[in-house]
Amino acid sequence: MSRPFIPLPLLCAALLFATSLTSCRSGREDRLTPVSFEAVVIDDDFWSDRLYRHMKFSVPVFVERIESQAAPTGDLKSKALEGIAYSLFLYPDPVLQARLDGWTAGKAFDGNGEVVEIGQTFRPDSLSSVGRFLWNFREILSSGDGKYADEMERSLYNGVLAGMSLKGDKFYQRALQGPPDSPVDIFRLIPSIGGFLYAESGKALWVNQYMCNEARVSIAGKPVRVQEKTTFPWDGDVALRLNMDKPVKGEIRLRVPSWSRDYSLSVNGNMVNDAPMDKGYAVLAREWADGDEIELILDMSVRMVAPDPGMKESEGKSALWRGPLLYCLEEEDNPGVFDSITLPPDASFAFSWEPKKLYGIMEIRSGDLTFVPYYASGNRGPGKTLVFIPHED
Repeated sequence: MSRPFIPLPLLCAALLFATSLTSCRSGREDRLTPVSFEAVVIDDDFWSDRLYRHMKFSVPVFVERIESQAAPTGDLKSKALEGIAYSLFLYPDPVLQARLDGWTAGKAFDGNGEVVEIGQTFRPDSLSSVGRFLWNFREILSSGDGKYADEMERSLYNGVLAGMSLKGDKFYQRALQGPPDSPVDIFRLIPSIGGFLYAESGKALWVNQYMCNEARVSIAGKPVRVQEKTTFPWDGDVALRLNMDKPVKGEIRLRVPSWSRDYSLSVNGNMVNDAPMDKGYAVLAREWADGDEIELILDMSVRMVAPDPGMKESEGKSALWRGPLLYCLEEEDNPGVFDSITLPPDASFAFSWEPKKLYGIMEIRSGDLTFVPYYASGNRGPGKTLVFIPHED
C-alpha cells in the first residue's frame, strides 16, 4: 500500500493522539509499548469497509462542519484534524491534502454534491465508550492484564460503533449546550484502530485485538512481520503467520477473551495443550522461525446474560451475546409480536452472516425471532429496540 506525504502539522496532530497512549512505566524492561497504526495494514472484511466509509462519508461531514463555523473551537479542530490525518494516511487524497494545507474557516464545500448533516440522536453510551476504550488500553500497557483488553473490545463493538451510522455519515451525541463536538472523538478513533491491536515488551509480542492485518512488529527486539487472517467478530478462528529473516526466541501472548468458554491453540498444525495462561493471555514461548503459523480457535457460543441485580426494571430478563457482540431485537424484524416477546427456556439459536448488510443475523428457531447486533440498530428508520428480553424461566 502506497503512503502519502503528510505535512508536518498534520503529522504532529496524528502522532499526538498515539503518543499519549504510551505506558508510563518507562525505564522498565517489561514495559509495554503500543505498535503504531502506521506499522499495521488492515485488510479485514469487517473493518476495511468502515475505514473506507470513514474517508468517503465521515471526513466530508467533518470538513464541512469545521469550515461552516466562523470560529471553531481549538479542541474540535485539532481532534478533527487528527481523524482526517489518520484517514489520509490510509487512503491518500491529494485534493483534500492540498485543501487542508491552506485550511481557512468559512470555505464552502460541496462534498461531491452531497453533504449529510451530523445526526442529533441522543445515545450517551457511545460517547463514554470512547473514554473507556482508551482508558483500558492505558491499563493494558501498565499492567499487561487481558481483562482490560476485554473491556476495550466490549466498548468498541457495542459502544463506539453504536455511536455512528453504518454508512459513516451520522454520529450520535449527547444533547448538550453549545457546539456538538463530542462525535469527533469517535471520528478520530475509527481510522486509528490499527494502533490498538498489538503491544510489545522486552521479550514478548502481545496480541490484544483480532482482525485481518499485516503488521511490522518485534519479538525480543527482533523485527518480525505478522499476517493475521480471521473473520472475527463473526467467527472465532484466528490464524497468524510469522515472517522473519532470522529465527527469533521469545514469547507471543494471545488474548483469550473471558467470553470464550473454551479455546484451542496450535503451532504449525500441532496442538498446544500446555500453554500457560497469564492474566488472560495464552503464552507461547519458543524459538520462532520464518513461516511459523499459529491458530487460535475461540468458542463463539450464544450466551444469555442476566443484568446486574441492581437493575430491578430488568429483573427476569436476559441479554443475548455471541462472542464480543451484544444483540438486540428491532421492531422492524419482529412485527406483530414485538410487545409480547418472551424467550422459552429451551430456545435454540442459529447464526448466519450476511456481509452485504454489514452485520450478522442471529435467529432464534423457536418463535422465529431475528436478532441484530446492537451497534447496527437504529439504521433502518424509527422503531422500537429491545436489549433485555423477558424469559419464561
